[in-house]
Amino acid sequence: FQPGDQILFEKGETWTGALKPQGSGVEGSPIVIASYGEGEKPVLKPGANWTIPYFKAGANSTVYNATVNNGISFYNQEYWEVRDLELYDPTFNDTTNPSVYRRAVNITAEDCGDLHYFLFDNLTIHGFRGPTDNNGKSSGGIIVTVLSDPYDSSKRVPSAIHDFTVTNCEMYNLGRSGFNFVSPWTNRTGSE
Repeated sequence: FQPGDQILFEKGETWTGALKPQGSGVEGSPIVIASYGEGEKPVLKPGANWTIPYFKAGANSTVYNATVNNGISFYNQEYWEVRDLELYDPTFNDTTNPSVYRRAVNITAEDCGDLHYFLFDNLTIHGFRGPTDNNGKSSGGIIVTVLSDPYDSSKRVPSAIHDFTVTNCEMYNLGRSGFNFVSPWTNRTGSE
C-alpha cells in the first residue's frame, strides 16, 4: 500500500483472517484502515495460528518459536490510522491451547530506527488472550513490541515509535493487557 491509500471494510459485515498489510504512509498522508456504509462496525476476527521465530514477551524475556494470532499486524511500518472497527477473538473462553499469543493489533519495530505515527480511534476490541504466565502480558488489545536481533548483536539498531495515539477505544474481556509496550531497549545503556 502507498501513502494515502485506504483499506475499507463494509459496516455490518464480518471478516476472518490475519490482516498483515504492507507498506507505509508518509507525514500528512497516512494509510487508513477503516469502515464505510451504514450499520454496526465491521468485525475482524483472527484466522489460523502461525509461528514466528522469536519475540519479546518482556524486557528480559524472549519467546522462541512462538505461536501467535493477531487481528492486525504491522512490522517496521509507519504512518497508519486504524479506526471505526470491531476486533473480536471468539476463542476467549477456549483454554485448550493456552500457549498462543493473541493480539488484536500488534506493532513490531525490529532494528529499524525511528518509526512515526500510529492513530487508533473508535475501535472495539475484545476476546484476545494469551498465556496466563507473566509472558502473557504481551497478549491483549494493542501491543507494541520493539525487538532486537537475539542472535547477532551487530545487527541491533535502537528503535522507537513516535507519535502514537489511542482515542475513543473500548477494550474488554482481554487476557492480560489492553495496551502494552514491550522493549528490550529500556534496559540498555551506552553502546550495548
